[in-house]
Amino acid sequence: MSATSLKDTVCVVTGGGSGIGAALARSLATGGAQAVCVVDMNLASAQEVAASLGHGCTGLAMAA
Repeated sequence: MSATSLKDTVCVVTGGGSGIGAALARSLATGGAQAVCVVDMNLASAQEVAASLGHGCTGLAMAA
């Protein structure tokens, strides 16, 4: 994934609290996304993933 293609983007990942969704959220952050909103039925899991994103990416968590 090219960092320039995700620069200044805001992404929403459903099912992002675990598994493939969590991996996608982390990949988007690593790829240069400005913010990633992690949505999951388990709010605690979504919050954990959102807090772990790093790379200058703002992580947000929401319950589905």
